[in-house]
Amino acid sequence: MSSVEVQVGGCYLARSSDPDTVKEAACGGVVTELLRHALREDLVDVVVCVERGADALDGRPIVVDDPAEVPSGSYHCAPTQLARLVAELHREDPTLRVAVTCRPCDARTLDRLAERDLVNPDRVYRIGLNCGGTFEPRVVLEILEEHGVDPLDVEREEVVKGHLVIELRDGEEISVSIDELEEQDSGRRENCRRCDENIPERADLACGNWGVPDDLQGEWTFVEVKTEDGRDLLAGALDAGTMEVQEAPGKSVQIRAKIDEVMRKMARSWREKTLDEDWLTEAIEALDRCIKCRSCRQVCPVCASCEEGCWSFAGRESVTPTPVWHAHIAQCVALYCVECGACETACPAEIPLTRIYSVLRERLPDVVERLAEPAEE
Repeated sequence: MSSVEVQVGGCYLARSSDPDTVKEAACGGVVTELLRHALREDLVDVVVCVERGADALDGRPIVVDDPAEVPSGSYHCAPTQLARLVAELHREDPTLRVAVTCRPCDARTLDRLAERDLVNPDRVYRIGLNCGGTFEPRVVLEILEEHGVDPLDVEREEVVKGHLVIELRDGEEISVSIDELEEQDSGRRENCRRCDENIPERADLACGNWGVPDDLQGEWTFVEVKTEDGRDLLAGALDAGTMEVQEAPGKSVQIRAKIDEVMRKMARSWREKTLDEDWLTEAIEALDRCIKCRSCRQVCPVCASCEEGCWSFAGRESVTPTPVWHAHIAQCVALYCVECGACETACPAEIPLTRIYSVLRERLPDVVERLAEPAEE
């Protein structure tokens, strides 16, 4: 029995007790080991997470019921919304016990879906992942091309201290400043730059590398216990001998909090730049480019799980968007948007949808009134 007592609100450094998992997985394999433990101990029926696809830039959603098949890795180029997959599983069986890895936007989505009774929150373990933002694959591909690297030679990618770090199979690393990328209008997805929730507050456990001492970076994970379920899961893995856990030093807690605050300030700055008053008219005009292909609806984790018939209301036979339809968007989609950015990535007309929804949500009364006005002849 370990001398460490895991408590709600406590902060810890942890890693898998399996050397192979520490070597293969990200940051000591904590998330991988927690998911495996949940399956081994029959705490859940399935695990929902991301596996490697064709290469390290291709993260794909997967449902696993065998501990040996739980994948490992970190995927900052995967805009996959796993909460939607949980909703699909609960649509088939509301009693299914699920453990899911979730970034802050995933956790927000789970809340939205639970509000609509599309997810049973009492049957879900949320293994939260700190997130400072994700990248479009093309951004990383451009970096690799610049360095003459084949994507198949990438072992993994991580975000460390404001840099995108790409580790190659031969052990070499490519490190690029995120600030420099964004000064060149590249870098993280725009919706990620505006997001001020980096540590998933709605998760059972919040895991990441922020606050891990330099000499332990890459081999340990900083874990904050958010709920009793999270406490029991981490303590159970510790008692089972599959996890090493120690209390996080006070300095580590302070460093993590400082990084979080820096990221929040950056997000507030981006919001001020991209959501100013002058952008309201531009946002409404941008919607005129909509061709009603329904790509945004198909990828939206909240909208795709909804069965309220909004798209029948829209009139699929009519290609030209109508003011009434945009008013409906303002009242429905904007209110439930979790700013994951999936719609923006999918839109062939390159409409900045998450920015539009943010504007609509913040200025909803004025927007609804303006959108409902008859078009001028």
